[in-house]
Amino acid sequence: MVNSEGGKTKLFGVMMLELYENNLFVRLESVEEKNPTELKKLIEHLKNFQPLKNNPPIFLINFLLPLQNTNYENQENFAVLVIPGYKLLFICLNNQTWDSDFREDFLEDISFLSQKFQYQDKIGRVRAWKNSLTQAISLEDFLSCQSIETFSLSSEQGRLSQLITTLITGSVNDINHVGVEVPEDQVRRTILIKNLNNICENF
Repeated sequence: MVNSEGGKTKLFGVMMLELYENNLFVRLESVEEKNPTELKKLIEHLKNFQPLKNNPPIFLINFLLPLQNTNYENQENFAVLVIPGYKLLFICLNNQTWDSDFREDFLEDISFLSQKFQYQDKIGRVRAWKNSLTQAISLEDFLSCQSIETFSLSSEQGRLSQLITTLITGSVNDINHVGVEVPEDQVRRTILIKNLNNICENF
């Protein structure tokens, strides 16, 4: 069940900001209190990007949605941009915390969920794809990007990105029914819609 109030979407009592024109969902712990100006700049920049092919869901988070009670060091200074088929972007909102362990801790939790849901045979170990599927970037550098396509992945890498996204968002499918092959556009869209429904159920 999804209720919308004044531009905000409430998913089972949890408030998430929905920017309808860009299919963007935001759930950031403590960022609005600690870095309000930076967060505003980031969201406005995302709103200005051209709509993506197949209109995938876009998540701006700083924790894995299935692990809502997890707290990371300097969590309030980071936003992770998660888009199926694109690099996982760790956006540092405060250059003073650039050397934080936030990224490593976040990836470690992905590894934990990968083992829990038996995804490791499909996506491999984090160290095998960390450098190719993720990127740390400062807010300043991200704001200078004119297109999100700068971070798009190849077809094979994009499929891995989709599987990793399901772990991050808590929309895990039966591992026996997923693979690394690239699905057709309509199938991909169906998978993403199913993932969104599962996300709502998790909240």
